Amino acid sequence: MKISGFAKVYYLKKTTIRYYTSVKLLNPKQTDEYLNYDACHDEMKYILKYKDMGFSIDEIVILKQSENSIVEDNDYASEKVRAILNDKINEIETNIKKEEVQIEDLYRRIEDLN
Repeated sequence: MKISGFAKVYYLKKTTIRYYTSVKLLNPKQTDEYLNYDACHDEMKYILKYKDMGFSIDEIVILKQSENSIVEDNDYASEKVRAILNDKINEIETNIKKEEVQIEDLYRRIEDLN
């Protein structure tokens, strides 16, 4: 599958796919004529999953590298990954607390209507 078809499948621009390829998040196979993205669907799903959770592309690169053990200093990499994941957990927990407060406020407003 050429880049244009792959981009359409995921509703992304070709420049976005090229960027993901340049940072090694996508690893298409080189054919005689073009890069073939047929084997990149799992990689793209990985990217989209973590983007949906609010991770930056730089963070996703680090997470993927650590999962693939493409890291020279494993202790440093483990600490960096742990920090990224803990930061995201804290961010999500903060957002949950804010939304719980908003829900409580809405319930109070409903009760005031009675």
